[in-house]
Amino acid sequence: MYAIDGPAVGRVFAAAGLVSAELDVMTLSRYWGTAVGLGTADRPDEEVHLRLPTGTRFLYIGRAISISVGIQREWVHPSSVSICPRCLYENHGRWPTSWYLPWSVVCPTHHCYLLSACPGCGNRFEPARTGFGRGLCGHSTTGRRGGRCGAELDHLPAPPLRDRELLDLQVWLMELMEVQGVARQGAHQIFGDLWAMACFALYMGQPRHLDGADAVVRRAFGSFREEFAHPLNGGLWLTPAQRADVHDTLVLAGALRIAGRIVRAEDPYAAAGLVEALEARPRSVGWRALRTGWNGASPLASAREAAGPRLGSLMRALLTPKQFEYDQSARRQAGLEHLSDREPEDGLGKVTR
Repeated sequence: MYAIDGPAVGRVFAAAGLVSAELDVMTLSRYWGTAVGLGTADRPDEEVHLRLPTGTRFLYIGRAISISVGIQREWVHPSSVSICPRCLYENHGRWPTSWYLPWSVVCPTHHCYLLSACPGCGNRFEPARTGFGRGLCGHSTTGRRGGRCGAELDHLPAPPLRDRELLDLQVWLMELMEVQGVARQGAHQIFGDLWAMACFALYMGQPRHLDGADAVVRRAFGSFREEFAHPLNGGLWLTPAQRADVHDTLVLAGALRIAGRIVRAEDPYAAAGLVEALEARPRSVGWRALRTGWNGASPLASAREAAGPRLGSLMRALLTPKQFEYDQSARRQAGLEHLSDREPEDGLGKVTR
């Protein structure tokens, strides 16, 4: 889902007449440089984009890494999608590539939340296994050998969206995904900041921080925190796999809502302080889990590195001096120290302030 390499492009062209540019918009390379490509301290510029010279490797500004490592460093769901049932019905089973991204949580067209799993069997929607072409959930069900769920995808009930703030945030994110030209660098940094603050929100946010959100989002966010509460200290406890694998669109909607308020605020430090008292000593038990996750496990560590200079004072408060110095060293090694005092790109910075 990231990209199609040269030999495959030739085969598809021979079979269907589609050229490389047409295939790019069907894969996540469409969003390379905006919502994809965040999982490295190196930043792609206008001359550098996702390439698969051998069909098995990414290229990050002269530094090749394997696709498996690249996926671990990204905030994407390359094998599963969240769906809008009415969109599937109206588009005859076709779905947009953006549904693979955690940035897509609601449908602005039908004003509903996307579904990340089948309500009937509880399995995630995986196009390769679910049976999208037949319009039915093809996952196996427990209790019957060889049984299939068979739920009609285009008739599944999706929670209605009444939250105008979240709707505006989703429209803004969709616009940022598609920007072109020099504005892409500014959009890329905004997504990096949102990624870091979404991780902060997942660990430190509470349902009370979701004032104005729909009740289904507040309930899902509260249930998420209860499910992963540490049995000894009451903090949040996630394994490395769970840190990289939050799929529930209602939980993600809550995290993005909190993150959006911080990143778009005039003073991100003050906005984050409304979620967690940054000056408090001693700090809440969630701090240890947050720092542990950021220190040693993807994608939290990558989210920390992707955060930009606008969040500098906030990141100093969130990280230990050693962790913050590591980020600054990574920027210097990548030749990005000149970005430390750079203002956001015109046309994008205005909406983040």
